[in-house]
Order: sequence, then C-alpha cells, then structure tokens
Amino acid sequence: MAAYKTVHGLTYEIVSDLVRNGPEYYVEWWMGLVKSAPEHIVIETALIVFIIWLVFIRRTVDPVKSSRESLSKKEVEWLIETWNTEPLVPAAGSTTEVVPDTMLVILSKFLQHFLLSFMLTFIYSSFWNSR
Repeated sequence: MAAYKTVHGLTYEIVSDLVRNGPEYYVEWWMGLVKSAPEHIVIETALIVFIIWLVFIRRTVDPVKSSRESLSKKEVEWLIETWNTEPLVPAAGSTTEVVPDTMLVILSKFLQHFLLSFMLTFIYSSFWNSR
C-alpha cells in the first residue's frame, strides 16, 4: 500500500481510519459542537426545519382558485372595448427631437474616447518599438 501517493496530506491509513471510525468521529464532533455552541445548533436546526416546511409542507396559492372576485363576461368585453393603447415612443414627426440629439452627443463622446485611446495606443506602441 506504500505505492499510493498522498493527496493533500491524506494517506491510505488516514482514509481507512476515517472510513472505519467516521461515525464515531462525527458523533464526537457533534456533541462537542452542542456543548460549545448550543445556540448555533438551535439556529441551524430551525433553518433546516423552515426549509423542509417551505419545500414539502407549505401549499402554494393557485391564482385561479384564489381569486374571490371575477369579472363577468360583460365587464371583460367592456374593458377590452374601452382600452386605449398609448405609444411607447414618440412619433417620428414629433416636435421633440430629444432622442436624436442625445444619440449624437453619446456617439460623439464615444468617438472622441475611441480616437483618443487609439492614438495613445499607437504612440505608446511606436515608442516601445523604436527602442
């Protein structure tokens, strides 16, 4: 068995000891944790019970079944007939030309920064390549 390499300090003897005596070590660790920090155990147990309750016990609400007040067909038809949509963007011939001006400013700032960074990169690379 000496031919096995150690991985992260674990040898064959250590691993076989953990497999054989693992439950005993776990009980010792758990009892030490209960003695040293019982509030930690209480909080963790409460959280585990809460998660189990969320996943398995709690009933989800069905929106179709839970709606106490449903509209009649006449009310639904009236709502559909009287509903007016509003445009999401202003019309193309609108007097407010805010969007194109803003886009030009953003585009011009982007081009300024792009050209500046391109020129600085060119100067830097030509300086180092000249040496």
